[in-house]
Amino acid sequence: MNKINNTIETNWSSKIMKLNPVQSMASLKNFSGIFFIAALFFLAAFIYKLFAIDPVIKHHFNLPISEIDILPLFTTNYFSFISIGIFEIFRLVCIALLFFFLMKFTGSIDLSDPFQNLQSKTFLNKVVACSIGFFIVDAIGTLHLNYVLEEIQPDLKIRLFHFEYLFIVYFLNVFAVIFNRGVDLKNEIDLVI
Repeated sequence: MNKINNTIETNWSSKIMKLNPVQSMASLKNFSGIFFIAALFFLAAFIYKLFAIDPVIKHHFNLPISEIDILPLFTTNYFSFISIGIFEIFRLVCIALLFFFLMKFTGSIDLSDPFQNLQSKTFLNKVVACSIGFFIVDAIGTLHLNYVLEEIQPDLKIRLFHFEYLFIVYFLNVFAVIFNRGVDLKNEIDLVI
């Protein structure tokens, strides 16, 4: 039994090592493009639903990211209803921009010499900026949402801090620092030569 498990692990690891990086990068670009288009559709649908809401027909209005019903705010505190909706719009815009710049980054990188293209460095820095923007907007929006929910649903509490978003931002920052340093070293070597 142990021999079979070792064989399975060896076959699996050898398949991973034989991955074609060009195909993987093209898949990542396509994946980013699909998520960019999906984020735009979510954004358009949410904006339409937010400003065309009819509380007589609708029984609930859930936020797409937070998944919290804010329809009671429509009649009690319309300003808070709109402000929470705008925070959700900013979140969706940050997500769409993040996937757009990730798609541009994966399209601009040359796998034969990945640290040569300065445009890749710019796109990666924009991905990091969008992820930081998303984290900040999410933190402010969650604080505001938690404050407003105390007025209408005191028993409902939401998490104020999303560690998974912080981890993603941290990972992207580390990756960007390493990639930027690689581009800078490549340019210094090219100038010396």
